[in-house]
Amino acid sequence: MRNDQLPIFNAQRSTTLPREPGARYLTLNVERCVLSVLALFLLAALPVRAARDPFWPIGYEPPKPEPVVKEIPEVPKKTVPKPVPPKPKPPTVKPVTDGDWTDARAFITVTGFTRATRPDTGETRTLALINRRSYAAGDTLCITNADIVFLWRIDSLDNRELKLAPIQATRIAPPVSGPSGSTP
Repeated sequence: MRNDQLPIFNAQRSTTLPREPGARYLTLNVERCVLSVLALFLLAALPVRAARDPFWPIGYEPPKPEPVVKEIPEVPKKTVPKPVPPKPKPPTVKPVTDGDWTDARAFITVTGFTRATRPDTGETRTLALINRRSYAAGDTLCITNADIVFLWRIDSLDNRELKLAPIQATRIAPPVSGPSGSTP
């Protein structure tokens, strides 16, 4: 077999060599190829509706939709509203006694004092570590004990001595329970 008898694709000229010697070269119809490729892609891109969901079990048929039934709204009957029971009176608030202040003062734990001087101004500042928080003179200290909120002002921290001035004590109101005994 000779080489000139085999068809050979020449990419530079888009031609094929003839099988017979002396035959004319055949040019490829590029437009025809492009149209056929576009048609193939368009057919592949069109969605096709399946006859059934491919994930359904074999032999499974979905349930038929139920027919739409129009419901006639019922006319509400007139009812007499029940009388609202009177609200119970809030419990009386007990006043805060000196014993309550003393009990709350026992919960204040001073764990240390710190004195620092600023080198540029020479200002000296003293801090006290009370219940794991730092306080300076003039700060407000708040403690909650036995459902009472106590407020003290720190007057001074001189000579490692904490001086407090009582400001205010407020009782926390108990939660109001509803008619069924649950809190709102």
